[in-house]
Amino acid sequence: MSDPSDVLEEMAALEATDLLAHHLATLLRWCAVHLAVSPPDLAGARLILDCADATVAAGGSRLGPHFPLYVEALKEARQALERAESR
Repeated sequence: MSDPSDVLEEMAALEATDLLAHHLATLLRWCAVHLAVSPPDLAGARLILDCADATVAAGGSRLGPHFPLYVEALKEARQALERAESR
């Protein structure tokens, strides 16, 4: 079992931008899963994308050099949602 102080130190050493990058990637994968099931879970995918959008909007350029990549990934995910909604 991990010592709570060790866990806290590990968490403190993690850059916020790295943590947010991981969470954004996880949200985008989760959205893709919601769109891939039959029938697609459009409401779930939309909620996930709204949360990811809010994170990117709030973080802006403070998210680091990959900020444009996040914006593009969200754009592509929105397009996938729109395609799923039109089926």
